[in-house]
Amino acid sequence: PHPANQTVVVGQEASFSVVASGTTPLYYQWYKNGGLISGATSSSYTIASVTMGDAGSYDVVVKNACGSARSNAATLTVNKRATATAVSLSPTPLNEGQSTTVTVTVTDTDTGTKQEPQGTVTLSSNAPAGSYSFSPTSCTLAGSGASTSCWVTYTALDNAGSPHTITASYPGSMVHQASTGSANLTVSNVAPTVAVPTVNPSPSNEGSAVTASATFTDPGANDGPFTCTVNYGDGSGDMSGTVSNGTCTGPSHTYADNGNYTVTVKVKDKDGDEGSNSKLHTVNNVAPTATLSNSGPVNEGSPVTITFSNPSDPSSADTSAGFRYAFACNGNGLPLTYAAAGTSPSGTCTFNDNGIFTVTGRIFDKDNGYRDYTTQVTVNNVAPVITVSSLSPATVNEGGTVTLTVTFTDPGADSHSLVVNWGDGTNGTIPLTNGARTASVTHTYLDDHPSSGTPSDTLNVSFKVVDDDGGESNTAGAQVSVVNVAPTLSGTATLTGPTGPLPRPATVTVTASGATFTDPGSGSNETFKCIVRWDDGTPDTVITPTNRNCNGSYTYTYNQAGVYTVELWVEDDDTGKSNVIKFEFVVVYDPAAGFVTGGGWINSPAGAYPADTSLTGKANFGFVSKYQKGATTPTGNTEFQFHVAKFNFSSTSYQWLVVAGAKAQYKGTGTVNGQPGYGFLLTATDGQMPGGGGVDKFRIKIWLVSTGQIVYDNVLGASDDIDSANPQAIAGGSIVIHSK
Repeated sequence: PHPANQTVVVGQEASFSVVASGTTPLYYQWYKNGGLISGATSSSYTIASVTMGDAGSYDVVVKNACGSARSNAATLTVNKRATATAVSLSPTPLNEGQSTTVTVTVTDTDTGTKQEPQGTVTLSSNAPAGSYSFSPTSCTLAGSGASTSCWVTYTALDNAGSPHTITASYPGSMVHQASTGSANLTVSNVAPTVAVPTVNPSPSNEGSAVTASATFTDPGANDGPFTCTVNYGDGSGDMSGTVSNGTCTGPSHTYADNGNYTVTVKVKDKDGDEGSNSKLHTVNNVAPTATLSNSGPVNEGSPVTITFSNPSDPSSADTSAGFRYAFACNGNGLPLTYAAAGTSPSGTCTFNDNGIFTVTGRIFDKDNGYRDYTTQVTVNNVAPVITVSSLSPATVNEGGTVTLTVTFTDPGADSHSLVVNWGDGTNGTIPLTNGARTASVTHTYLDDHPSSGTPSDTLNVSFKVVDDDGGESNTAGAQVSVVNVAPTLSGTATLTGPTGPLPRPATVTVTASGATFTDPGSGSNETFKCIVRWDDGTPDTVITPTNRNCNGSYTYTYNQAGVYTVELWVEDDDTGKSNVIKFEFVVVYDPAAGFVTGGGWINSPAGAYPADTSLTGKANFGFVSKYQKGATTPTGNTEFQFHVAKFNFSSTSYQWLVVAGAKAQYKGTGTVNGQPGYGFLLTATDGQMPGGGGVDKFRIKIWLVSTGQIVYDNVLGASDDIDSANPQAIAGGSIVIHSK
């Protein structure tokens, strides 16, 4: 048979064949459109991937030794390859004014060898003109393989015609057929965006006109015409506004009352969607106005009528609510609120003194807005009488204060002065509070002078009231007793002296430090003296201090052995004596005065042993204390045992010994139950010596040196002074003071 006609598309296979008979060998040669096809020398001819150029007429010539024969021609028809165009959108759906990316993909859909779609795609939309835009309006396919793509941007300028159908048209190529594809895009309307309204003026006053406006935007290209309303927030409702060039302007509006109002502007587009925005607008209250007058002139003490007339307020609400009024006869103390004011436009004032007075009136509206007015009232003059008086207290310490209280009458509220002679040479004229009819004044008596040297003095006080018009009251009087107060030495005052015993005769110096003193008395008649007492029966040392100060050093010579307490105090000129500071002790010894021995027991009283104050019982003692020849420190031994407490004291050293007549006292250190660190002071009386009282006496005071804590004292709390140490009568044994 002869080759057959074929129809294929680009990229598919095309094959022609022939069957020939005759003496072999047979030779074949294929031709296209009469032209020899090189290499095509078999009984069949195949084109693996057809191109558009392969279309034409194909035949074959068969030869053998006997001759040749040509087949019938077969026609090869080549068609373009089929394509499919697809459209995708991202993002989707859109609001008007938004954009999406349109992706166009063209795919070779035929069998055979795939060909790459190439060319330019054109895009279109079915939306109304002006409702959309492409950028660009076409795109060129790119890529490799069976599918190629390109992209454009689609902007939905308005929601009109939604959904928008977006179509991509592929015109085909030399090897591909044309195709189209589309996608639907839903576009939503967007309400207008309204800016925060502007109110002019802002803030405004009640009763004054304002205008509100607001600009707005809308992403829709064709959303007009727009309509708008303005609500001024005071219950007047929505009012139609005017739209021009993206601005909504409301009608002029007057607020009838003050307050904070929410002004709202609403704008609606052609699609019926509405946007709004609000602003808080402040409307200020305006205080009312009026005229203030009075019914004067009047006499002092008589009432005058103050009246408001012609009240007015720009707020109709305030006028309807009614005004309130307040009056201040002295210009002060007006209320600050409508609620606290009165409803009467009139008030009265009474002035109890002559002169011209300013009265203030205040008119309120319901919102506490107020305005003040003044009116001048002329008051004619009328004349003081002391009705009650007292001087308290009747007795006062020097430096103390008395209060004179005087009550008087005066029909006029004149200013007054109290004229006082205080009886101590001091006179005073004291202005009194304007309008007061009772006055209290004070006076401090610096000293109980004039009678120096006495503990108190009685003074006569006289006084009268004088007004500013020259009128004088009757003169009244009273008496006061002024009492001297003793001076007080400072709580930090100290008196220091020698720290060790001194041999007789002993010249000692004591020093007062911090010895300032106070005394409520003052003035030239108040004098003081610092007194030092040496405790040996000799006259005191007396000095006159300066600046109320007894600080300094005081020197004295003791001629007799003893333990002495030196005291310092202050006395004033009126027999007052201060507290006393002391130095304990000045110890003066005489090695030639003798020595003391003793042995026996006492009945230890309750409280003598602080570790257990309930313990009592027998306590044994034995001691000897004496100065060896030429020595300045005594020697000896002291033992003391309080058996019930298992308390055993032994001396280790002595510091000094004083023998004074029937009394002896010495000081040293020792151990308690073998433990060192204890001090002791032993005071003894030889009852058989002159002045001894017939009874031997013994006292021992033992303390912990590091802290001063007393661990035993059989006369607890008594002074350490040899003259007032008050030793206890012994229960057995004897104490003997020996002469050398």
